[in-house]
Amino acid sequence: MHESLTLTQPEVREATGAIHRTKQMAWFLQNGIPAVLGVDGKVKVLREAYRAKMMPSSAATRARAKTEPRLDLLKKAS
Repeated sequence: MHESLTLTQPEVREATGAIHRTKQMAWFLQNGIPAVLGVDGKVKVLREAYRAKMMPSSAATRARAKTEPRLDLLKKAS
């Protein structure tokens, strides 16, 4: 059995701690997680978008650190 593309309704309730869709939508949007209201009236959130925000990988953190300038290598001008 494979995971669905979107969070299930129980997962949405668990993530947000809210039962009502307006509060669920507000929670996702306040936390920078894209969410939409489906034609069925239920909150839809891509599983990967949720994971990316809530559980950033250490590889992404390492890649970001490598792009920062190494100011400690600069010598003071005399």
